[in-house]
Amino acid sequence: MKTLRIVLMAILIIGVAGITPAAAADLTVVPPQAGVVLVGEEGLTFTGPDAYPAGLMWFAPGDDPRIASPSASYTTQGPGNEVISPPSTFQTRTGYWYEVDWTVNPATATAIINVQMPAIDVKVFNANTGEDLTNGGGN
Repeated sequence: MKTLRIVLMAILIIGVAGITPAAAADLTVVPPQAGVVLVGEEGLTFTGPDAYPAGLMWFAPGDDPRIASPSASYTTQGPGNEVISPPSTFQTRTGYWYEVDWTVNPATATAIINVQMPAIDVKVFNANTGEDLTNGGGN
């Protein structure tokens, strides 16, 4: 049991040490057009077919963005300043967010980002036996 605690503590320390410098830096992330971004990401710059998009729109699954009314919208903040937050705006609206131009006929809709909820899957193993202890295993 003591070995397990030491292994878990080492994993935690290494994980925090690896994350802290990246989180502390002032980074600008440019996801590829229609690329995945996670709820809570900061410092993003979006790319699109035209100038920097003024706003993004999300449409309910099955809706055609060229003709449907958006279910949600997000006013962009400018290059390097985007934050995929508040969670109330994005966490229930995962999938593609579009830049739509209704001034042309036919209207055009370009996917700018693909918002997803972050997730992690952690397993715990006994360092001595290699036994999987996840979810109370190894009784």
